Amino acid sequence: MAEASRSADFPVRKIENNFLIRFLFATSLGFFAACQPGGEEAIETDSAENAESSETFSIEIVDFEGLQAHLAENRGEGMLLNFWAMWCAPCVAELPELNEVADAYRARGGKVVGVSYDLMVSGSDPSTIKETIRDFLKKRGLNFPVLIYDADDHSDVNEFYSLPGEIPSTIALNKAGEIVDREDGQTNAARFEELMKKATGL
Repeated sequence: MAEASRSADFPVRKIENNFLIRFLFATSLGFFAACQPGGEEAIETDSAENAESSETFSIEIVDFEGLQAHLAENRGEGMLLNFWAMWCAPCVAELPELNEVADAYRARGGKVVGVSYDLMVSGSDPSTIKETIRDFLKKRGLNFPVLIYDADDHSDVNEFYSLPGEIPSTIALNKAGEIVDREDGQTNAARFEELMKKATGL
């Protein structure tokens, strides 16, 4: 399983020997089931349909401790924690439906928080990443907060949340911060709503 590393000793992405075989197979089907950290860029081109968000959203760079602190500060709300990246095609594809659920449940005690892995690849620029993601969200009308994960590797967050290493992945946390459901891989609005209902208890 390919993992992005920001270590100075390993400045390039590591790829499993069988990655090329899986890549060719996936593209022959016309889609990716999931993205490895450090995958191909999937930022879409601008279109007239992309509307700016009227909602104020926050963007923050955090390490593992910062992620945990943010979640602790938001205890008392049901939450969907969505792990994604701009270069991940399945992640980008599901974001509009995730945003629909965020809008529908915001006033009902439900919250969506995105955890971006866009700093976890070689060549990423911490000085510009917040503005890049801000533009990405605004052009697509996405209005949930995003935590940009910044660490040497994914081991802490993967171990704590039992993440598969591939994204997207969505975790439902109840008001006490306990994991009550999860979805690994791309999903849709109906499944996001099911996750949110479990998170909020509605």
